[in-house]
Amino acid sequence: MPPAPLPDWLLTLTRERSDGERRAAPPSEWLEIARGLPEGRRDQGLTRLVGHLLRRYVDVDLVAELAQLVNGRCRPPLPAADVDRIIDSIAARELRRRTRQ
Repeated sequence: MPPAPLPDWLLTLTRERSDGERRAAPPSEWLEIARGLPEGRRDQGLTRLVGHLLRRYVDVDLVAELAQLVNGRCRPPLPAADVDRIIDSIAARELRRRTRQ
C-alpha cells in the first residue's frame, strides 16, 4: 500500500526554515519551471525563479535573460512585458530587503 500524502501543514513546515524563510525547492521543481509551464502556472513559476536567483545575488541582467528564455518554453509564453513586470517587481522587493540589512 502506498504511503498517505503529507498533510498541507506538514508540507509547509518542511519548506520553512526556523527563521521563517522558505527552504529552496527541490531540484525537480526547478527543472519543471525551466522546462516551461502551462497557462495558469507561468506567473508564479517565473516569479519563483526570478526571486530565487536575485536572492542569491545573480546579476539582474542575467536573471532577465534567463527568465525570458524560460518564458519561451511556457505554453503559451507570457508577453515579454509581463515577464519584465515580474522582474521589475521582484528586483525592487529584493533591493528593499538588501537596504534594510
